[in-house]
Amino acid sequence: MHRTQPEQEGGIFSAFAANDPGYIDAPLETNIERGIRNTNIRFAKAAQGRLLQEHLQNTHKRLLQDQAAEQITQYAASEDIARTAEQMVSVTARTSVARQATAVRQKENNKAATRSHLSGPVFWFIVALAVLKDLLDVIFTLTILLSIFSSVFAVLVSLIILLYLSFSGVPLTIRKAVSFFVTLLIEFIPFISFLPLATINLFLIRHFDRMEKGQKSIVPKFMPQQLRAPMQRL
Repeated sequence: MHRTQPEQEGGIFSAFAANDPGYIDAPLETNIERGIRNTNIRFAKAAQGRLLQEHLQNTHKRLLQDQAAEQITQYAASEDIARTAEQMVSVTARTSVARQATAVRQKENNKAATRSHLSGPVFWFIVALAVLKDLLDVIFTLTILLSIFSSVFAVLVSLIILLYLSFSGVPLTIRKAVSFFVTLLIEFIPFISFLPLATINLFLIRHFDRMEKGQKSIVPKFMPQQLRAPMQRL
């Protein structure tokens, strides 16, 4: 059977390719290049997938770290708020206690301010002396001689009362001075000194002192000095 030229050439080339190990057929070379290219594409896609996965993992880690940091910040802020609230409660409690203590001290000071110095055993001893003097005045006014002695005794008792007022820290205001000296002058009038003037004078001075203490305690602290001083002198 006779072969054509292409067939002969193909057969020659086929035989040459079969005998030559370095010869690569064109279709076979195309398949190898395609396989290499596909392999490179797969490797590239795998590398991109790994990079994307690493990126997602890093992003997730950062998100977790940010959330943890935010939670820590919120916890610290809540701790600060709680600590501040406790401090405010403590300060409020101390302020309330201090105000109550101040109110109690102010109340005690007001009571002490309104309480007169003319009290206690010494005061009642002076009262007993004044009562004794007034009783003796009734007896001594029976005669002129005894009346003179009664006046002298009245002056002595008045001096004792004056010294008692001075050592007791009782200020001698105008009303007290007028009451004291008017009583002392009346003691020198014969047949009138039998009145219980010493006892009346002592309790009258005590009444004036309590009135003055009460007026001083109710004078507002914020009142100007120009208005406070006249009120305290009344």
